[in-house]
Amino acid sequence: MGRETIEKEVQWRVGDGKNISIREDRWLEFGVIGGPANQNDPRRVAELINEENRGWKETEVLNLFEDRIANEILSIPLNPNQQEDTLMWKGNKVGKYTVKSGYNMLCAQTKVAEQNRASISFQPPRTLWTKLWHLSIPPKLRIFMWSICHNAIPTRENLYKRKLLPDPICSLCNTCPETTEHLFLLCKWTKNIWKDPRLNLTCNPNSITWIDKWLMENFAGTRDLPEKELVATVLWFVWKARNNLIFRAKQPDPNTIVDLAQAHLQNFNRWQNKKETAKPPNPNSPRRWIPSEKGQLKLNVDGSWIHGEQVGSVAGILRDHVGQLIDGFAQ
Repeated sequence: MGRETIEKEVQWRVGDGKNISIREDRWLEFGVIGGPANQNDPRRVAELINEENRGWKETEVLNLFEDRIANEILSIPLNPNQQEDTLMWKGNKVGKYTVKSGYNMLCAQTKVAEQNRASISFQPPRTLWTKLWHLSIPPKLRIFMWSICHNAIPTRENLYKRKLLPDPICSLCNTCPETTEHLFLLCKWTKNIWKDPRLNLTCNPNSITWIDKWLMENFAGTRDLPEKELVATVLWFVWKARNNLIFRAKQPDPNTIVDLAQAHLQNFNRWQNKKETAKPPNPNSPRRWIPSEKGQLKLNVDGSWIHGEQVGSVAGILRDHVGQLIDGFAQ
């Protein structure tokens, strides 16, 4: 058994944290955090520990790391009596390496690898492809969506696995490996996009495992969701923003992504000589508010009266292009 095989199952148990490198050592179940640290960031785990009460510096941990990593760090119990950090073998309950436990671990890894190879043949439901190919978006976006669902785009994790990059860390947050799911759904930068009132989609890290499954759930049409074309175009502009950061050093702004996606769709519809007016709403589904152009306000007014009597009422609300309430009246 080679040293590299054993190292994957050896993990630091936090004592005083002085021997553990935050980003280079394996001390979390998450794995090695990796990636470059900022100039003033702490380097050793000891710098994340409050020596006075032997607890974690919670605010600093939450500011430095993504929620999933921060929560795991804060859940690690610290011994009130300062002890040195120790290496722990994960192959048995005692935490010490033996030839037998090493052999059992290797057999288990081989079995998992075989199962993973078999699972590669898994294909998303055919209904997903049907929905994707019928989207009213440019053909290159349909190909892009197909590539996302097959994990066939050059994310940093995919390039790292092919030994083309020194690390797989996301360029947008510099915290987590850039998987397809992380880049498009779970990254701190990306989450701000999905919170936009025109999308209002939830990206729960505990429920998202595959992006094609997430797309299938949101394309099912059982809830009041944004149009599928807008979701697909937003994914495309997330990818473009990421590439502009890497290749042009252009800092991306999450607040512009939905605006760019909407403008792109409107232009495409003009090119296709389609009507720009909204489709007739389904009487059985709730009506969605249509935002105004960026920089403009929209006033929605409604009124009612009692037939045959001089009694009635009127009300209105004023909102900006992202749905923020500006003013309102009723009388």
